[in-house]
Amino acid sequence: MVYAARYPECVNQFVMNAVFPHGMPDQDMVTAQVATANRLVQHADTFCLYDPTCPFHGEGNSSVTKAWQTVLEMTEQAPLSALNCGPRKGCNSPVTARDLQKGAAVLFNTIPDFPRFNIGLNASLNGNTSIFAYQPDDFQIGTKTCHKVMSAIIVALITFCGLTTVFSQSNPLHIAYSAIWQYSLQCSVWPFSVPERTTLSTDLKFMWMTSDFDLNLPTEPATFAWQQAPNSTLVIRHGDDHTSILCASQFTGLARDFLRTEVMPGLREDDQVTKIVPGRTRGPVLGAYDVPTGAVAGDMRAVENITTSSTLSGSGSGNGSTDKLNGSVRGSASVNVLGLMGSMAALLVQL
Repeated sequence: MVYAARYPECVNQFVMNAVFPHGMPDQDMVTAQVATANRLVQHADTFCLYDPTCPFHGEGNSSVTKAWQTVLEMTEQAPLSALNCGPRKGCNSPVTARDLQKGAAVLFNTIPDFPRFNIGLNASLNGNTSIFAYQPDDFQIGTKTCHKVMSAIIVALITFCGLTTVFSQSNPLHIAYSAIWQYSLQCSVWPFSVPERTTLSTDLKFMWMTSDFDLNLPTEPATFAWQQAPNSTLVIRHGDDHTSILCASQFTGLARDFLRTEVMPGLREDDQVTKIVPGRTRGPVLGAYDVPTGAVAGDMRAVENITTSSTLSGSGSGNGSTDKLNGSVRGSASVNVLGLMGSMAALLVQL
Protein backbone atom coordinates (compact mmCIF):
# COMPACT_ATOMS: atom_id res chain seq x y z
CA MET A 1 0.00 0.00 0.00
CA VAL A 2 2.89 2.34 0.74
CA TYR A 3 4.35 1.64 -2.69
CA ALA A 4 1.00 2.27 -4.39
CA ALA A 5 0.48 5.54 -2.52
CA ARG A 6 3.99 6.75 -3.35
CA TYR A 7 4.20 5.52 -6.96
CA PRO A 8 0.61 5.29 -8.25
CA GLU A 9 1.80 5.56 -11.84
CA CYS A 10 3.55 2.20 -11.44
CA VAL A 11 0.52 0.32 -10.14
CA ASN A 12 -2.43 -1.05 -12.04
CA GLN A 13 -4.79 -3.72 -10.66
CA PHE A 14 -3.63 -4.98 -7.29
CA VAL A 15 -4.88 -7.51 -4.70
CA MET A 16 -4.32 -7.06 -0.98
CA ASN A 17 -4.96 -10.23 1.04
CA ALA A 18 -5.33 -9.81 4.83
CA VAL A 19 -4.41 -6.27 5.76
CA PHE A 20 -2.56 -4.48 8.54
CA PRO A 21 -3.79 -0.98 7.68
CA HIS A 22 -2.09 2.35 8.05
CA GLY A 23 -3.75 4.83 10.35
CA MET A 24 -6.13 2.53 12.22
CA PRO A 25 -6.01 3.21 15.98
CA ASP A 26 -4.40 0.50 18.08
CA GLN A 27 -7.49 0.33 20.27
CA ASP A 28 -9.69 -0.46 17.28
CA MET A 29 -7.34 -3.17 16.03
CA VAL A 30 -7.15 -4.76 19.49
CA THR A 31 -10.94 -4.68 19.80
CA ALA A 32 -11.27 -6.34 16.39
CA GLN A 33 -8.81 -9.09 17.27
CA VAL A 34 -10.50 -9.84 20.57
CA ALA A 35 -13.89 -9.92 18.83
CA THR A 36 -12.48 -12.35 16.25
CA ALA A 37 -11.19 -14.66 19.00
CA ASN A 38 -14.70 -14.70 20.45
CA ARG A 39 -16.15 -15.50 17.02
CA LEU A 40 -13.67 -18.37 16.69
CA VAL A 41 -14.88 -19.99 19.92
CA GLN A 42 -18.39 -19.83 18.47
CA HIS A 43 -17.06 -21.24 15.18
CA ALA A 44 -15.52 -24.13 17.13
CA ASP A 45 -19.00 -24.75 18.50
CA THR A 46 -20.40 -24.79 14.95
CA PHE A 47 -17.60 -27.12 13.86
CA CYS A 48 -18.49 -29.52 16.67
CA LEU A 49 -22.07 -29.89 15.42
CA TYR A 50 -20.72 -31.58 12.28
CA ASP A 51 -17.62 -33.30 13.65
CA PRO A 52 -18.56 -36.72 15.06
CA THR A 53 -15.15 -36.92 16.76
CA CYS A 54 -15.89 -33.79 18.82
CA PRO A 55 -16.37 -34.66 22.51
CA PHE A 56 -19.44 -32.40 22.62
CA HIS A 57 -20.97 -33.64 19.36
CA GLY A 58 -24.70 -34.19 19.73
CA GLU A 59 -25.09 -31.79 22.64
CA GLY A 60 -26.47 -29.00 20.43
CA ASN A 61 -25.64 -25.33 19.97
CA SER A 62 -23.42 -23.61 22.54
CA SER A 63 -22.02 -26.83 24.03
CA VAL A 64 -18.46 -25.71 23.25
CA THR A 65 -18.96 -22.13 24.43
CA LYS A 66 -20.44 -23.42 27.69
CA ALA A 67 -17.48 -25.75 28.15
CA TRP A 68 -15.08 -22.84 27.52
CA GLN A 69 -16.83 -20.68 30.11
CA THR A 70 -16.82 -23.52 32.64
CA VAL A 71 -13.10 -24.23 32.24
CA LEU A 72 -12.28 -20.51 32.39
CA GLU A 73 -14.24 -20.16 35.63
CA MET A 74 -12.40 -23.17 37.05
CA THR A 75 -8.99 -21.67 36.27
CA GLU A 76 -10.04 -18.32 37.74
CA GLN A 77 -10.81 -20.08 41.02
CA ALA A 78 -7.54 -22.05 41.05
CA PRO A 79 -4.92 -23.11 38.47
CA LEU A 80 -5.54 -26.52 36.89
CA SER A 81 -3.06 -29.34 36.40
CA ALA A 82 -1.43 -29.96 33.02
CA LEU A 83 -0.50 -33.62 33.32
CA ASN A 84 1.73 -33.67 30.25
CA CYS A 85 3.72 -30.59 31.27
CA GLY A 86 6.36 -29.72 33.80
CA PRO A 87 10.15 -29.37 34.07
CA ARG A 88 12.01 -30.11 30.80
CA LYS A 89 8.76 -30.88 28.95
CA GLY A 90 8.45 -27.57 27.13
CA CYS A 91 5.25 -26.43 28.81
CA ASN A 92 4.29 -25.22 32.24
CA SER A 93 1.97 -26.66 34.87
CA PRO A 94 -0.38 -25.65 36.42
CA VAL A 95 -2.50 -23.64 33.97
CA THR A 96 -3.94 -20.29 35.01
CA ALA A 97 -6.84 -18.41 33.46
CA ARG A 98 -4.36 -16.25 31.53
CA ASP A 99 -2.62 -19.37 30.22
CA LEU A 100 -5.97 -20.70 29.06
CA GLN A 101 -6.83 -17.48 27.24
CA LYS A 102 -3.45 -17.34 25.55
CA GLY A 103 -3.59 -21.04 24.67
CA ALA A 104 -6.91 -20.52 22.92
CA ALA A 105 -5.40 -17.69 20.88
CA VAL A 106 -2.51 -19.93 19.82
CA LEU A 107 -4.86 -22.72 18.73
CA PHE A 108 -6.89 -20.24 16.66
CA ASN A 109 -3.85 -18.59 15.11
CA THR A 110 -3.25 -18.77 11.32
CA ILE A 111 -4.96 -22.13 10.69
CA PRO A 112 -7.47 -22.67 13.52
CA ASP A 113 -7.34 -26.16 15.00
CA PHE A 114 -10.97 -26.55 16.08
CA PRO A 115 -10.73 -30.30 16.79
CA ARG A 116 -7.75 -29.82 19.09
CA PHE A 117 -9.43 -26.88 20.84
CA ASN A 118 -12.56 -28.96 21.51
CA ILE A 119 -10.53 -31.97 22.66
CA GLY A 120 -8.55 -29.65 24.93
CA LEU A 121 -11.71 -28.31 26.54
CA ASN A 122 -12.99 -31.81 27.22
CA ALA A 123 -9.64 -32.87 28.68
CA SER A 124 -9.60 -29.75 30.87
CA LEU A 125 -13.04 -30.59 32.24
CA ASN A 126 -11.58 -33.97 33.17
CA GLY A 127 -8.49 -32.63 34.92
CA ASN A 128 -5.83 -32.21 32.22
CA THR A 129 -5.27 -28.75 30.68
CA SER A 130 -2.05 -29.67 28.85
CA ILE A 131 -3.29 -28.53 25.43
CA PHE A 132 -3.72 -24.99 26.77
CA ALA A 133 -0.54 -24.93 28.85
CA TYR A 134 1.86 -22.05 28.42
CA GLN A 135 4.86 -22.86 26.25
CA PRO A 136 7.74 -20.36 26.59
CA ASP A 137 8.66 -20.71 22.91
CA ASP A 138 5.20 -19.68 21.68
CA PHE A 139 5.95 -16.01 21.17
CA GLN A 140 9.63 -15.16 20.97
CA ILE A 141 9.42 -11.76 19.34
CA GLY A 142 12.57 -9.73 19.28
CA THR A 143 14.05 -6.61 17.83
CA LYS A 144 13.66 -7.75 14.24
CA THR A 145 9.89 -8.08 14.60
CA CYS A 146 9.59 -4.66 16.22
CA HIS A 147 11.52 -3.15 13.36
CA LYS A 148 9.06 -4.66 10.87
CA VAL A 149 5.88 -3.53 12.55
CA MET A 150 7.02 -0.04 13.49
CA SER A 151 6.37 1.24 9.98
CA ALA A 152 2.73 0.22 10.32
CA ILE A 153 1.85 1.39 13.84
CA ILE A 154 2.76 4.12 16.28
CA VAL A 155 3.49 2.36 19.50
CA ALA A 156 2.05 3.65 22.73
CA LEU A 157 1.92 2.08 26.16
CA ILE A 158 -1.76 1.21 26.59
CA THR A 159 -2.76 -0.04 30.03
CA PHE A 160 -4.58 -3.33 30.36
CA CYS A 161 -7.41 -1.74 32.32
CA GLY A 162 -7.93 0.87 29.65
CA LEU A 163 -8.07 -1.72 26.90
CA THR A 164 -10.41 -3.90 28.94
CA THR A 165 -12.87 -1.00 28.96
CA VAL A 166 -12.45 -0.48 25.22
CA PHE A 167 -13.07 -4.07 24.13
CA SER A 168 -15.38 -5.32 26.89
CA GLN A 169 -18.46 -5.26 24.65
CA SER A 170 -16.73 -7.37 21.99
CA ASN A 171 -15.38 -9.87 24.54
CA PRO A 172 -18.38 -11.79 25.96
CA LEU A 173 -16.35 -15.01 26.28
CA HIS A 174 -13.51 -13.23 28.12
CA ILE A 175 -10.61 -13.92 25.80
CA ALA A 176 -8.49 -11.09 27.11
CA TYR A 177 -5.56 -11.62 24.77
CA SER A 178 -4.53 -9.84 21.59
CA ALA A 179 -1.25 -10.24 19.72
CA ILE A 180 -1.59 -6.69 18.36
CA TRP A 181 -1.80 -5.37 21.91
CA GLN A 182 1.23 -7.47 22.86
CA TYR A 183 3.24 -6.10 19.96
CA SER A 184 2.32 -2.55 20.95
CA LEU A 185 3.49 -3.16 24.50
CA GLN A 186 6.70 -4.90 23.45
CA CYS A 187 7.59 -2.26 20.92
CA SER A 188 6.78 0.64 23.24
CA VAL A 189 10.44 0.61 24.24
CA TRP A 190 11.62 0.99 20.62
CA PRO A 191 14.31 3.67 20.95
CA PHE A 192 14.07 5.19 17.45
CA SER A 193 11.61 7.58 15.90
CA VAL A 194 8.77 6.20 13.80
CA PRO A 195 6.51 7.84 11.20
CA GLU A 196 3.50 9.70 12.49
CA ARG A 197 0.27 7.76 12.20
CA THR A 198 -1.60 8.53 8.99
CA THR A 199 -4.03 6.81 6.68
CA LEU A 200 -3.08 5.99 3.11
CA SER A 201 -5.81 6.82 0.63
CA THR A 202 -5.79 5.90 -3.04
CA ASP A 203 -8.03 6.19 -6.06
CA LEU A 204 -6.46 3.10 -7.61
CA LYS A 205 -8.62 0.08 -8.36
CA PHE A 206 -7.68 -2.45 -5.69
CA MET A 207 -9.21 -5.71 -4.54
CA TRP A 208 -9.11 -6.23 -0.79
CA MET A 209 -9.60 -9.81 0.47
CA THR A 210 -10.44 -10.78 4.02
CA SER A 211 -12.12 -13.54 6.03
CA ASP A 212 -14.52 -13.21 8.94
CA PHE A 213 -12.56 -15.56 11.21
CA ASP A 214 -8.95 -14.55 10.53
CA LEU A 215 -7.42 -14.03 13.98
CA ASN A 216 -4.02 -12.85 12.73
CA LEU A 217 -5.43 -9.91 10.77
CA PRO A 218 -9.15 -9.57 11.43
CA THR A 219 -11.70 -8.49 8.87
CA GLU A 220 -12.29 -5.09 10.50
CA PRO A 221 -8.80 -3.73 9.64
CA ALA A 222 -9.26 -4.85 6.02
CA THR A 223 -12.57 -3.01 5.95
CA PHE A 224 -10.87 0.10 7.34
CA ALA A 225 -8.23 -0.04 4.58
CA TRP A 226 -10.88 -0.62 1.90
CA GLN A 227 -12.72 2.48 3.07
CA GLN A 228 -9.65 4.55 2.20
CA ALA A 229 -9.84 3.36 -1.43
CA PRO A 230 -13.19 4.46 -2.94
CA ASN A 231 -12.62 2.73 -6.30
CA SER A 232 -11.87 -0.65 -4.76
CA THR A 233 -13.83 -3.84 -4.13
CA LEU A 234 -13.92 -5.74 -0.84
CA VAL A 235 -14.12 -9.55 -1.04
CA ILE A 236 -15.17 -11.16 2.25
CA ARG A 237 -14.75 -14.89 2.69
CA HIS A 238 -17.14 -16.17 5.33
CA GLY A 239 -14.67 -18.67 6.71
CA ASP A 240 -11.46 -18.97 8.69
CA ASP A 241 -7.68 -19.25 8.21
CA HIS A 242 -5.23 -16.43 7.70
CA THR A 243 -5.37 -15.24 4.06
CA SER A 244 -7.27 -16.98 1.27
CA ILE A 245 -4.31 -18.04 -0.87
CA LEU A 246 -4.51 -21.71 0.11
CA CYS A 247 -8.29 -21.92 0.05
CA ALA A 248 -10.65 -23.17 -2.63
CA SER A 249 -10.14 -21.89 -6.16
CA GLN A 250 -13.48 -20.10 -6.05
CA PHE A 251 -11.80 -17.53 -3.81
CA THR A 252 -8.35 -17.34 -5.36
CA GLY A 253 -10.00 -17.42 -8.77
CA LEU A 254 -11.59 -14.06 -8.05
CA ALA A 255 -8.14 -12.55 -7.58
CA ARG A 256 -6.65 -14.29 -10.60
CA ASP A 257 -9.48 -13.16 -12.86
CA PHE A 258 -9.11 -9.57 -11.70
CA LEU A 259 -5.33 -9.57 -12.18
CA ARG A 260 -5.63 -11.09 -15.64
CA THR A 261 -8.57 -9.11 -17.04
CA GLU A 262 -8.54 -5.84 -15.05
CA VAL A 263 -12.29 -6.38 -14.63
CA MET A 264 -13.50 -6.01 -11.06
CA PRO A 265 -15.97 -8.73 -9.96
CA GLY A 266 -19.59 -7.73 -9.63
CA LEU A 267 -21.79 -7.65 -6.55
CA ARG A 268 -22.31 -10.97 -4.75
CA GLU A 269 -23.70 -11.88 -1.34
CA ASP A 270 -24.23 -15.43 -0.07
CA ASP A 271 -23.14 -17.68 2.80
CA GLN A 272 -19.68 -18.28 1.32
CA VAL A 273 -18.50 -14.95 0.00
CA THR A 274 -19.63 -11.33 -0.18
CA LYS A 275 -18.26 -8.90 -2.75
CA ILE A 276 -18.84 -5.23 -2.04
CA VAL A 277 -18.32 -3.00 -5.04
CA PRO A 278 -17.31 0.68 -4.97
CA GLY A 279 -19.99 2.95 -3.58
CA ARG A 280 -21.52 0.34 -1.30
CA THR A 281 -21.11 -0.04 2.45
CA ARG A 282 -20.35 -3.12 4.49
CA GLY A 283 -22.87 -4.56 6.93
CA PRO A 284 -22.05 -6.34 10.20
CA VAL A 285 -19.81 -9.41 10.31
CA LEU A 286 -21.90 -12.56 9.85
CA GLY A 287 -22.37 -14.75 12.88
CA ALA A 288 -20.59 -18.08 13.34
CA TYR A 289 -23.88 -19.97 13.02
CA ASP A 290 -24.80 -18.28 9.73
CA VAL A 291 -21.83 -19.39 7.62
CA PRO A 292 -20.43 -22.71 6.33
CA THR A 293 -18.05 -25.03 8.12
CA GLY A 294 -15.68 -27.50 6.56
CA ALA A 295 -13.22 -27.28 3.69
CA VAL A 296 -15.48 -24.88 1.80
CA ALA A 297 -14.95 -22.39 4.62
CA GLY A 298 -11.19 -22.85 4.64
CA ASP A 299 -10.95 -25.31 7.54
CA MET A 300 -7.66 -27.14 7.03
CA ARG A 301 -7.43 -29.48 10.01
CA ALA A 302 -9.46 -32.69 10.36
CA VAL A 303 -12.60 -31.33 8.75
CA GLU A 304 -11.64 -32.45 5.24
CA ASN A 305 -12.94 -35.90 6.16
CA ILE A 306 -16.20 -34.62 7.57
CA THR A 307 -19.27 -34.23 5.36
CA THR A 308 -21.02 -30.95 6.07
CA SER A 309 -23.92 -28.96 4.81
CA SER A 310 -23.29 -25.39 3.77
CA THR A 311 -24.95 -23.91 6.86
CA LEU A 312 -26.60 -25.03 10.08
CA SER A 313 -30.01 -25.11 8.46
CA GLY A 314 -29.11 -28.53 7.01
CA SER A 315 -27.84 -31.72 8.56
CA GLY A 316 -24.31 -33.04 8.55
CA SER A 317 -22.78 -36.45 8.99
CA GLY A 318 -19.62 -38.23 8.07
CA ASN A 319 -16.51 -39.93 9.27
CA GLY A 320 -14.24 -37.66 11.23
CA SER A 321 -10.52 -38.11 11.53
CA THR A 322 -8.17 -37.27 14.37
CA ASP A 323 -5.00 -38.26 12.52
CA LYS A 324 -3.93 -34.63 12.28
CA LEU A 325 -4.36 -34.00 16.00
CA ASN A 326 -1.15 -35.72 17.06
CA GLY A 327 1.06 -32.76 16.25
CA SER A 328 1.22 -29.49 18.12
CA VAL A 329 0.10 -26.17 16.65
CA ARG A 330 2.33 -24.22 18.99
CA GLY A 331 4.84 -23.42 16.26
CA SER A 332 2.50 -21.04 14.47
CA ALA A 333 3.64 -17.89 16.23
CA SER A 334 6.36 -17.27 13.65
CA VAL A 335 3.72 -17.36 10.92
CA ASN A 336 1.81 -14.69 12.80
CA VAL A 337 4.76 -12.33 12.36
CA LEU A 338 4.35 -12.67 8.61
CA GLY A 339 0.64 -12.14 9.05
CA LEU A 340 1.24 -8.84 10.73
CA MET A 341 3.02 -7.68 7.63
CA GLY A 342 -0.42 -7.83 6.04
CA SER A 343 0.35 -10.24 3.23
CA MET A 344 1.19 -7.12 1.26
CA ALA A 345 2.76 -9.13 -1.53
CA ALA A 346 -0.71 -9.21 -3.10
CA LEU A 347 -1.40 -12.84 -3.99
CA LEU A 348 1.54 -14.23 -5.87
CA VAL A 349 -0.46 -16.23 -8.36
CA GLN A 350 0.41 -17.85 -11.65
CA LEU A 351 -0.95 -15.55 -14.30
